[in-house]
Amino acid sequence: MNHALFADDSMLGRASLRITNYIKVILQKLCSISGALISERKSVVFGWNTDQHTIEKIANHLGFAGHVSWEKIKYLSLPLMLGSNRNQLWEEVVAKFKKKIVV
Repeated sequence: MNHALFADDSMLGRASLRITNYIKVILQKLCSISGALISERKSVVFGWNTDQHTIEKIANHLGFAGHVSWEKIKYLSLPLMLGSNRNQLWEEVVAKFKKKIVV
């Protein structure tokens, strides 16, 4: 996957320390033009096929947390895991929906 964008969630592929500089400049310009703010508390850098040290450097440069573990990845508030127990994976999502529809 190269990239995916929806509302305020973005997934970018092929990240590296070099590309991180460009991403940071783009995010800064977006915020400057739009007046939007990026929540560093909610923003996370995830990596796969990348070592933890590189992910941490990229995340620190952007001011975000960084992880290489698939268990922590969510996109549009939904878990993005491969090869796991799907029932267990969706329990949290189903529980949130049930909570909202209880009358």
